[in-house]
Amino acid sequence: MQVGRYEVLEVIGTGAYSRVARGHDPMIGRLVAIKLLSKEFAEGDARQRFLQEARVVGQLSHPSIITLHDMGIEEASATPYLVMEYLKGQALDRTLEKGSIPFARACAWVAEVAGALGAAHRKGRNSRRHQTGQHPGH
Repeated sequence: MQVGRYEVLEVIGTGAYSRVARGHDPMIGRLVAIKLLSKEFAEGDARQRFLQEARVVGQLSHPSIITLHDMGIEEASATPYLVMEYLKGQALDRTLEKGSIPFARACAWVAEVAGALGAAHRKGRNSRRHQTGQHPGH
């Protein structure tokens, strides 16, 4: 299956609104993750939230936030998709099936997530200020 110029190799995750596939970018020759909005959510508010996510994530640069490479609209179904860096790993639920995570490691993960959320929050807050013409201190 093709999505834009990307070859979909296999679906690696499914959520309420989208699925994520491991894909291949033939122009650059690298593996990518492709997030495909479910067809039933390809219109209306869900579509707008998906596209807004792309705009926000595309502006972020943080070691704990995945890099967005591209976005597009799949022509046949008019379904939006995001193309991100592919990180090989294991889902958290599978990791937890093997037993508990050492406390220090769990704390380190939480710190990384908090740092990423802080960066995203600051970027989102700054973007809203620019859109509304507000400046710090107002």
